[in-house]
Amino acid sequence: MSSEPSRDDREYFRVQTELPLRLRPVAEAERDSLALNILQRETSESGDVDPHLAHWLDRIESKLDHMLTHLGLDVEGMRPTERLPVVLSGSGMLLPALEGKCDGRWFLLDFELPGTPDHPVRALAERVHNGPRGELLALRFTTITPEDRKAVVRHTLDVERRHLRHRTESRSDG
Repeated sequence: MSSEPSRDDREYFRVQTELPLRLRPVAEAERDSLALNILQRETSESGDVDPHLAHWLDRIESKLDHMLTHLGLDVEGMRPTERLPVVLSGSGMLLPALEGKCDGRWFLLDFELPGTPDHPVRALAERVHNGPRGELLALRFTTITPEDRKAVVRHTLDVERRHLRHRTESRSDG
C-alpha cells in the first residue's frame, strides 16, 4: 500500500500505513464497561516513570508477548503482533475484513504506533460500513483517550511528511 494521504470533507487526514493490530468484536452488553475501562486507563497511567526505564520495561513486555504468541497462547491485553495494512485517521480506520472477526457493530481495537517506546492505543469503535463485497471494514472511534487520539493524529502527520519528503526527493532526482 502506498502512503498516499487524502483529505476531503473530513476532520482528519487519512493515510495508508501498516500497524500491529488486534481486533475483537464486542457485544452490546460489554460496550459501556469497556468504554469506561478505556477512559479510566488514561487517569491511572503515571507519566512520572523514567523514560529509560519505560523503554526497557516496554522491551521486556514485547519479548514476553512474543514468547506467549510462539506458545500459541492468546492472552487478553497482549500486545498486537499481526501487522495489517490500514487507512488511519484521528477519527477511525479502514482495514481488511478479517475472517471470523468482523461480525457485529462494536469492536475493541488494540494497535501500536511507532515511537520510542511504541505507543499502544486502545479504542472502542463502531462499524460505519463494509467496503465493496465485504472486503473492508470501516470503523469510527467512539471511545479513545484524548492522548491516544493526539498520538494517532501525530502519526498520520508523520506519515504525510515522510510521503511528501519522498515525493520531493523523487522529483529532484528525476
